Amino acid sequence: MILDEITEENFEERRVDGQEELDKKFNAWDRLGKLDIKLAEFKAKAAWMMRDPSIWAYATLKDKENKPLRVYPFQDKLINDKNRFVHVHAANQVGKTWSAAVIKGLHHAFHVNNASVMIISSKEDQAISILDEMKWIMKRARINFEEFKDNVDNRTELHIHSPDKVGTSVIRTFPPTTAILGYPSTLTIMDEDNFWEKIGDLSPVDYYDQCIEPRSNATKNWKHPFLTMGQIVGISNPNGQQGLGWRCLNDPRYHNYIYNWLANPQNNIQEYQEAKNRLPPYRFASIYAATYMSVDGGFISFDQYEQFASYNHPLVIPPGCNLYLGGDFASEDAKGKNRDWNVIYGVVLIPHKEKGFAPHVQVVYLKEWAPNTNKQVIYDELRKLVNSNINVVKFGYDKVGVGDKIKNDLIDRGIMVDYQIEPLTYSLPNKSEVFINMQSLFEHGQIQGRDIPKLKEQMMGLRVEQPIGSVHLKIHHKTEGIKDDHPDALANACYMAKRSGGFGVDLTVIPHAEKKIIEPETELRQGKGTLAYCEKCEDYHWENQVCNLIAT
Repeated sequence: MILDEITEENFEERRVDGQEELDKKFNAWDRLGKLDIKLAEFKAKAAWMMRDPSIWAYATLKDKENKPLRVYPFQDKLINDKNRFVHVHAANQVGKTWSAAVIKGLHHAFHVNNASVMIISSKEDQAISILDEMKWIMKRARINFEEFKDNVDNRTELHIHSPDKVGTSVIRTFPPTTAILGYPSTLTIMDEDNFWEKIGDLSPVDYYDQCIEPRSNATKNWKHPFLTMGQIVGISNPNGQQGLGWRCLNDPRYHNYIYNWLANPQNNIQEYQEAKNRLPPYRFASIYAATYMSVDGGFISFDQYEQFASYNHPLVIPPGCNLYLGGDFASEDAKGKNRDWNVIYGVVLIPHKEKGFAPHVQVVYLKEWAPNTNKQVIYDELRKLVNSNINVVKFGYDKVGVGDKIKNDLIDRGIMVDYQIEPLTYSLPNKSEVFINMQSLFEHGQIQGRDIPKLKEQMMGLRVEQPIGSVHLKIHHKTEGIKDDHPDALANACYMAKRSGGFGVDLTVIPHAEKKIIEPETELRQGKGTLAYCEKCEDYHWENQVCNLIAT
């Protein structure tokens, strides 16, 4: 059951209405402090009002600017839900964990005798960081919470005195493992549960059914005047149509809340739209839109390929251009040499007509060689390209086997220098990033070419699947016998254009013999590192820079 949803269509109205309702709560608390009443009456009224975690946080906690902590309207709704099963499906960095885990978890621990708050996150460090936030906010609180602490206070566990001054309430953190089986739970927080991977032989759904929900099957019967015992709260942004959150969305017992990036009043529609135009649709759906988009199926649609082919650009390299090459080489083993083709694509960047938009990619070069072709023939073609009036900025290819004979050959023969060559190891994360980049170009209509029958056949034969809990995609053939040398080579060429900054780089072609002139340029690139995707902050940055999440 979906109880509340904020989208790009209704966010403005929902912000205004929600803030009006929330301000009534804060104003009521402020008025209480001005009433001329006896202390005992004040304490009784205050205790009653602080049953609401939003008012409790406002009355006792401070934000990072040392002001009374005010939750946002959407946070107020979800932390006050008293249903036993609650799930929040929300965009990245809107404050879902801050409210549903930190505030709700602390409020529960301080108001329940012998509470057992269990925080389970996709990684142990993530779970610990939530407990660290709890401790940080306690230190900066308007009242001295330190005196409530009991004997245990470490990285994974915090004990505090229960309200009755007799028992002990405990907050524990875990990665998703069977270690939770040793403890009951009065409140379970499942953080980023759409990104949990298999736990031994258990899928995340099986792990929930066998381990998580049973932890609260006894405590759900405890009596409490205003809090739900045995409550389970899930928090995650979507990750394709899979994961524990996806199951909870379709579980009628669950109260579901869906909040896109605009639910946070600090975010604006302009940045939201920019992200929509910039990111692959499935990634935008997860990070910003908070929607469950299926990524399983074909790699690109027929219409997307037809749009690419409709430009009918000749395969001619413009003189003096900045060229990005991508290759796919035959395997070195006997079977691969007799079966695999060698393919190289070249692309250039075409500036967008409107300022501020990313350039388009245009395919201007294609060359393929039959199985058993001597590598020297391919090297001669690359030398011809480098020695013509063309700036070969980058040449990327998926590395074949152990070592890198191709790179060594290109350098030893004086065809290219080190910084021009980008060997790619096709692990699942790497291949996913390379192909998502090309998929995004097709989906946004940012790649121009012509009809290339082999490319069309192979692209239409690719299938995309998402492994359980993974942010990476698995790209493979729908049927045996269909090759992928053309998509591999084109994807590598497009990725080289992206890794070089997305816009053309002015270079001067210098004979390889004058290496001393090239060295400063090499050092500059080496110092900058490479542009890489960071799973922590879910953005791109140079490898020698601190990621956005850590920086903030």
